[in-house]
Amino acid sequence: MKKKIIVFICMCLSAVISSAGFCNAGNDRGIIRVKAGAVQGGVAIDLYKGSHALLIGVSDYTAGWPDLESIPGELSKVELLLKARGFKVEKTLDPDSLQLKKTFEDFIKKYGYQRENRLLFFYSGHGHTRLNNSKGYLVPTDAPNPRNDVIGFQQKALGMTQILAWARDIEAKHALFLFDSCFSGTIFKQKDLPDKPPHITRMTAKPVRQFITAGNAGESVPANSTFTPAFVDAIEYGIGDLNDDGYVSGTELGLYLQGKVPQHTSQTPQFGKIRDYELSRGDFIFLASGEATVIRPSKKCTLELTANVSGAKVYLNDRYTGTTPLEGIEVSPGKYRIRLEKKGYVTEHRKKTFKKGRTMSIEVYMDEESHVSRLYVDTDPENADVRILNISPKYYDGMELDPGKYHVEVSADGYETRRKWISLAVGQDKNISIRLTEKYVPTGPKETSRDGSFIAYDDGTVVDTKTGLMWAAKDNGKNINWNDAKRYCESYSGGGYSDWRLPAIDELKGLYDKGKKGYKFECCPGCDNARLTHLIRVTCWIWASETSGSSAALFFFSYGSEYQRAQSLSYDRRVLPVRAGN
Repeated sequence: MKKKIIVFICMCLSAVISSAGFCNAGNDRGIIRVKAGAVQGGVAIDLYKGSHALLIGVSDYTAGWPDLESIPGELSKVELLLKARGFKVEKTLDPDSLQLKKTFEDFIKKYGYQRENRLLFFYSGHGHTRLNNSKGYLVPTDAPNPRNDVIGFQQKALGMTQILAWARDIEAKHALFLFDSCFSGTIFKQKDLPDKPPHITRMTAKPVRQFITAGNAGESVPANSTFTPAFVDAIEYGIGDLNDDGYVSGTELGLYLQGKVPQHTSQTPQFGKIRDYELSRGDFIFLASGEATVIRPSKKCTLELTANVSGAKVYLNDRYTGTTPLEGIEVSPGKYRIRLEKKGYVTEHRKKTFKKGRTMSIEVYMDEESHVSRLYVDTDPENADVRILNISPKYYDGMELDPGKYHVEVSADGYETRRKWISLAVGQDKNISIRLTEKYVPTGPKETSRDGSFIAYDDGTVVDTKTGLMWAAKDNGKNINWNDAKRYCESYSGGGYSDWRLPAIDELKGLYDKGKKGYKFECCPGCDNARLTHLIRVTCWIWASETSGSSAALFFFSYGSEYQRAQSLSYDRRVLPVRAGN
């Protein structure tokens, strides 16, 4: 006969439950011990004293990634689920690179070093994998698309190596990391996954760091998540309890999502534990809905609640209880604030007093919400002007608008103006945040010396007033082939400019001055001295932009000679960037 798994709640905890007002089989707030049926004699296992969750959603991308507008609503459902199951929840939306890292660090500082805690991290947004699926990243709002700027992406994105480092550093007993994003699961994928979920044993209480991601590298991100609602259903309705023991473990959750999500989308969730023996022996535990027995205080009263709409969420004293209709819900005697919520309907509030041993029957009528949409725009700086460019009325915070697309402009003195298209659905209240970038005000370089038509400046540039060209004050200083020389110029930022290029052979000839007898060459001590202005330092042969097949032009300032050599050669080759002067 299958044994029921029982949650034991201490006498001192009973007072907490009574003061909270109610308790039901779907709520695991304050779980301290579980009874492991797989252990001889039903040994009680200590689990958690604190449950904390960090939810992070990134939907409003600003540097080349597509927006994911459904994320805030999806995270709200996760927040409601976790709060109803005893978690203290912190939520952050649309963090930039600095905020994303700080959010993790602050949460870990507060809760990560209490050994009897369980921690849940839930990230929803874009993910990315590099270097043959060996490096995974979470993508903040300001990370550029790596197809366009891989270095900028690496500087902004949060690497999975950092996540793994935090996972090893924290001392909480159990930590579960869920990523509703796509990157390679091989980063943490566990070998020899179980064919069926294990039962709860003494090993369950051992430390563990578990990871579940919505998809593998290269899989597309759907506009509306399947992973997040499947996670919510697995816990809320107990369907993730694969062995019917009254609990949903992290392993069961991974197995369930890996089987469920691919039925509805082209994503295959990946899961596993950290590759560290001491942090991989336990299993994260949720109480499954309606499957376990919970010890309750005696002398309860009963709530029956109906409404003109089914599926409305019911909260007693701000704690989620279930959806309408409710029948036979036991609560402790006392005064309650009752709240009913459902999308498309006006929230209803009631105040009732429950008496010992009585049944309280309540009927509630919910009115439909207006279909008017509202727009709220948060700006940084706060005093920025907001305009909607494709309509005439002046914007105000909470402005009522018809469903449709709107072109929002935010401007402020001393900042770069920013414009963004947004969409409003029927009856949607939308809050967007727009941060402006301060305008760059150049201070201008200072002249340091002159040589004929050449003027040197303290920012490492030399201007030829005769041709109007601006030159780098020195070449790159080491061997380089033609292709790398071209890339060197394109990424060169001397003087704060970004339009540097390879010089043409005639431009290099224009620097040559037969009457000059300057410094010795580093690469050719026996050669004649460099014959050009002493304000520009070249150390060997200089690449030019002209090519012919696999060859490219070179210029040597000792003899004023032009050469054609293979582009692949780098020995004694240098590059001197040039740009059109201002």
